[in-house]
Amino acid sequence: MIPKTHIAALRVIVNETRDKDIFWFLGGSTNLALQGIDVSVNDIDLLSDEKGVYELEKSLKQYVVKPVFWRESETIASHYGQLNIDGVDVEIMGELDVKSAYRQNIKKDDILMTKVDDFYIPCCSLKHEYDAYVKLGRPEKVVLIKKFLDKK
Repeated sequence: MIPKTHIAALRVIVNETRDKDIFWFLGGSTNLALQGIDVSVNDIDLLSDEKGVYELEKSLKQYVVKPVFWRESETIASHYGQLNIDGVDVEIMGELDVKSAYRQNIKKDDILMTKVDDFYIPCCSLKHEYDAYVKLGRPEKVVLIKKFLDKK
């Protein structure tokens, strides 16, 4: 179940980006929960391309906690920033690259418009999330998504 605070934060994101040409979509556990998977939700993960992540930062500037910068570790690289919308942590990532395994190559068919209350959120398909979690080495999420998809 998604906390009401997270729904309110998603509403802010949609309202602040609605009339702007910004490519973004929801990923991670909030995305899984929105699509019906029983998973605990901590933060909100927004994914985009390089241009989009900086546009998100600009559109949501009053919520920026950590400005977007190039972040690279042994396993992951991306343009990365952090927001906090009324107590909800939001991570924004552009050109996410899991080294040697996965590059965020999202196609239009991988994004679904999911209704939440009276608005829509662009969400990453569960198939794409499944593939990403496999490559990220996150077996607990892989099992949850596979069980859910097998029931459909």
